[in-house]
Amino acid sequence: MASCTDGALWVLELRDAAVHECVFPVFDTMLTSCSPFNSETGDQNKWFCTAHKGDVALYDAGMKRIIRRLDGHEYDAWCSATTGAETGVSGGDDGLLRWHDVRMGGKSTVAKMQFDAGVVSISPISTCGTSATTYSLVGSYDEHLYLVDLRSAKRPLSSVHLGGGVWRCSRQLLEEKLTPEAKKAMNYYRWVQECNALAIPVMQNGVALVRYDITSNAEGNFTFWVIYTVVLVPLQVMRNCQITPYFMIARPSW
Repeated sequence: MASCTDGALWVLELRDAAVHECVFPVFDTMLTSCSPFNSETGDQNKWFCTAHKGDVALYDAGMKRIIRRLDGHEYDAWCSATTGAETGVSGGDDGLLRWHDVRMGGKSTVAKMQFDAGVVSISPISTCGTSATTYSLVGSYDEHLYLVDLRSAKRPLSSVHLGGGVWRCSRQLLEEKLTPEAKKAMNYYRWVQECNALAIPVMQNGVALVRYDITSNAEGNFTFWVIYTVVLVPLQVMRNCQITPYFMIARPSW
């Protein structure tokens, strides 16, 4: 799935040694993220989408149209994630993290949290790869990675400073304990485990390797460790990275 600057979503599939593509027009402005809802029935036609200018919407891929406008952001909405069949989280340049429930009549927001800078990445935490918990990892322009809980939306539970905007927080290094089905779900929904290590692209500061463990709760302090930080390309903005079996590929924004 690729979110495009023309407002469309491209779904690419490698089949029979050829790339097959399908284009879905979502917004008339830049599409910043698109997250499929986690459905127990296997129906992946409902997508949770965000856009430049702050729009947040529920999109039906079968009908190829927006079926509901959700509570948006005052400025650019940069990221989204889904936590269930009808629930999701969005973040934007207004510094707000919004929890949505599309079953709600009227306003879709069930909780929100204010940060000091824009929210640019969200990764819900899952215990087994089949469903998400109330916890999420959240990255911000304020150079911190946060642990947040829907049940305690006034403030983050914990954070770690990484020296640059945290653009992605879903690249897990350790997947040995996951079943093949759980690995597929984790990658598809961009969920992370309760305890793992992440490769995080950090704006102007290369890539940070961070360990975390939300099961280690000593007097309310959840644990983060910064293992290593490396500036791979000086003066370039790091927006993404990908784990391969043997090494990590970092992608700067040229």
